[in-house]
Amino acid sequence: MNPSSTHRFACHFHVLALVWTLVGFSVIRTRADGVVIPPIAVPTHVSMPDQRALLSWSNGVETLVIETRFVGAGTNFAWVVPLPAVPRIAAATTGLFPTLLHLLRPEVVHSPPRYWAAACVIAGLVWLSFTMRFRGKLRPSTWIAVAAISVGVGSQGFGVGIGNEGIGLGLVAFITVGSVAFAIESRGARPLLVLFLAVLGVLFAGMFVPALGGSSARAPSMGIETVEVLDRKLAGVFETTTLSAKDPAALQGWLQTNGYALPAGADPVIADYLARGWVFVASRVRRDAPVGVPGGIHPLSFVFPSKEPVYPLALTALAKGNLELDLFVFGPRRASVAGLVATDCHAVRYTRDTHRIHGDSFPGDRPVSIVHEGLLAAVPRADVVTRLRGTLTTQQMKRDALVEWEPFAERHQVFYSAHGALFASLNWTSNALCALVVSIAIASRWRRVEPSAHARKFAVALVTATVATAILWLGFPVVPVRLERWSVRQHEILNNRMLALDAIDSLGTNHPVSIGAVRAAINRAIKEGTRDKWVRPGTGFREEDSPGNYTLRDTPDFIELRFYDANGRPVEGAFEE
Repeated sequence: MNPSSTHRFACHFHVLALVWTLVGFSVIRTRADGVVIPPIAVPTHVSMPDQRALLSWSNGVETLVIETRFVGAGTNFAWVVPLPAVPRIAAATTGLFPTLLHLLRPEVVHSPPRYWAAACVIAGLVWLSFTMRFRGKLRPSTWIAVAAISVGVGSQGFGVGIGNEGIGLGLVAFITVGSVAFAIESRGARPLLVLFLAVLGVLFAGMFVPALGGSSARAPSMGIETVEVLDRKLAGVFETTTLSAKDPAALQGWLQTNGYALPAGADPVIADYLARGWVFVASRVRRDAPVGVPGGIHPLSFVFPSKEPVYPLALTALAKGNLELDLFVFGPRRASVAGLVATDCHAVRYTRDTHRIHGDSFPGDRPVSIVHEGLLAAVPRADVVTRLRGTLTTQQMKRDALVEWEPFAERHQVFYSAHGALFASLNWTSNALCALVVSIAIASRWRRVEPSAHARKFAVALVTATVATAILWLGFPVVPVRLERWSVRQHEILNNRMLALDAIDSLGTNHPVSIGAVRAAINRAIKEGTRDKWVRPGTGFREEDSPGNYTLRDTPDFIELRFYDANGRPVEGAFEE
């Protein structure tokens, strides 16, 4: 074959490679924008802290909501909270913290952008363009380049794993590019045959890919004179008593007499609080409280004037143990507390806009929309929410936690699945390796040196890239996950609503229906749905004012059933009976 023929073959190859790349990636882009929606990875395990609280501060008024089931293991739900002023106490709903956790849930990277795949395609095409010669035989490096191109193209056809679509694209790429390489290196084909094979491969991809994409109060008994009872109140299942005193020993005696055990060494701590004019709120579950029913144990909300936002810790330090704290702070700027790390910080938006009636806030959607009724009551005004987490030692808790305000800086917690960490690592190491391959190919052509002369360098680079990938993978924050598709989750929410409505319809309306009968009917339907896989275990469908769930309320005229969308917003006109 003369030089002009060689030149024609090379021209055909470059043109066909470019056509294949453009067509292949245009097909991928079209499918990604129009049809393929990757699933969302959700952590399968969420750790329970010792304390979880919401702190909101604005214009000298603080709201502190504490989830009591995390306060002091073994206290039998009798606990004491020191506060700077007499608070207004109310029962918060059980769905408040689940909604907060949902709105500020971490992002889990499961299928990162596949830059490594693009690097494989580019490196393979460059290698073939600069190293193929008319030798009458195919070299191993040529087939390696063809395989790299096929893997790179095929990986764009699947979102989370190797599937039929990805295998099909990879096979098309292998046949097409391999045919071109064979035609050039073996001298056994004419340019027209090469063009025919390439066009045939593209047509095959157009038919094959769409066919595979279709799945897609007890009163005080002693009455100690030096202890002043400022307020008594029933707040949900709790009976609360707000106390003040001049004598620390008298206050401690009142608490012990009334069943509130304090750790040893509490005298100096109580004395310090009383000297600063603080009060103490003693809370306990009342004897007749329906603790076993849904929503039986709920958080308590304390609203009180305070010159600065503060979270009381000194009494907790007397337990002589570390404290794992999860604190949500709403305020004018980014919050900071000594000993805690800000894992999330976002702007806050108040809205009742229904532009997403059945929508969901995805991890990364910002600002955070406050539409949950309990959150709107607890945080009537704030510009920024900061989530602070950490484990405080006894020494750190000897002083109450003061919240300091810092300039706003967006922060969002990101984790990786094992799959996501692997491919995120490959994005770094494969690009470096492919850059080396490109440089070797260009150098071989420029210096007229056989690529095989660089085999040792390439082997060393491959081993180095493999080790680097493993090291990077171990460095990513990996968590076990489950995969959820947004559309499937929305379908489940709607299906659960229909399930509850059908359960109520089965009771009939000929006789009065109690809230207990309605609750029992819905629970039976949920149990049957879980058994028959109508309700997916682990996703939750329970009596709670949190995303995707429902609540029941007994009024003099009817029993109200309310559903909540995926953001915790009540669905208007859900059901009334």
